[in-house]
Amino acid sequence: MNIARTALLSAFALATGSATAATVLEYDTTGTCATEFDRMRFDGLYARIDQTMQDTRMSTIFDDGEQLMHMLMHDSRNVMTMESDDDAIEFQSDVGKSTLFFAANQTRALTGMDTNQLMEQARATQAAACPELAQMGFADPDYADAAARCAQTMQSAAADGGANRADSIGALIAQGGRERDAAGRAAPPPAAGTAWSTTRVERDGRSETIAGIDCEVKTTRRGDTVLLEECVARLDTLGLDPSPMRRIERIVSIGEGMSAGVSEVYPDMDPERDQPASLPLRRTCYADGKQTGTATLRIRRDVELAADVFDIPKGYTPFDAELPDTHGIDSMDVDALLQQRR
Repeated sequence: MNIARTALLSAFALATGSATAATVLEYDTTGTCATEFDRMRFDGLYARIDQTMQDTRMSTIFDDGEQLMHMLMHDSRNVMTMESDDDAIEFQSDVGKSTLFFAANQTRALTGMDTNQLMEQARATQAAACPELAQMGFADPDYADAAARCAQTMQSAAADGGANRADSIGALIAQGGRERDAAGRAAPPPAAGTAWSTTRVERDGRSETIAGIDCEVKTTRRGDTVLLEECVARLDTLGLDPSPMRRIERIVSIGEGMSAGVSEVYPDMDPERDQPASLPLRRTCYADGKQTGTATLRIRRDVELAADVFDIPKGYTPFDAELPDTHGIDSMDVDALLQQRR
């Protein structure tokens, strides 16, 4: 850490008033309705995003003074620190793209299949065990939860099988999973070359005003079934003060920069990439055509935060993201891949 720089920033904070009021964006949720984040907090040069993904709690702290970001995994009590200046973000983007190419080359050498073929085969196996995944794409809003449930189903089958774990999972796949229709038929397998997304987003020009902010209504459907209905507002219409606005714009820039390399390889991964940055003011979630819950964004200003909210908690241990080992493929499940090739 640059001591002189830190001292200068501290002096600046004292001169401008260290008790600057913070801004908080958070979702009030009823029922079950997942959101991209639970809470964002902004104060001066700091921002913190708290998220829950498939019951995993995590936070990211952005320090724009030091140009660092700290990713906290609360369940495992780990932290990963990365530089967040433009050069570092571009480097991470290049690493992501290079890692995909490296994995693709290793996959082709080992299995004779390219990455897309291997992904499709994995999806077919997954859908055979969990028929609800058969018509979903990786980028669909309901895919992550369905995949998590499928993983639990397969873990349960493996545990029930004791020493014959592979046979138990194989039997589950052979019977087409546990979810069948009244006639005992499993869902059809996914079509070859299933798209990243099997849903469509409809914008019919409707708009609403929520808490004094104008928003555009959009609906995500698969066929005639509604998955999500949202009223989204552009970031520049949220009425944020200049400081939190700069922080949130920087966070968006970091996210776009880090994912640029992967998006170049898989351009269909984000169907909404050409839309301006926005946030849902209200989200209504559905499952099996029935509403499961709602989430409404609340913006609070002049909030007094705990003094340590932007600190790394005590007892969190560092972990580093390692680059692929170009001398081997120890991190790959060789037996599984060879079995797929057969």
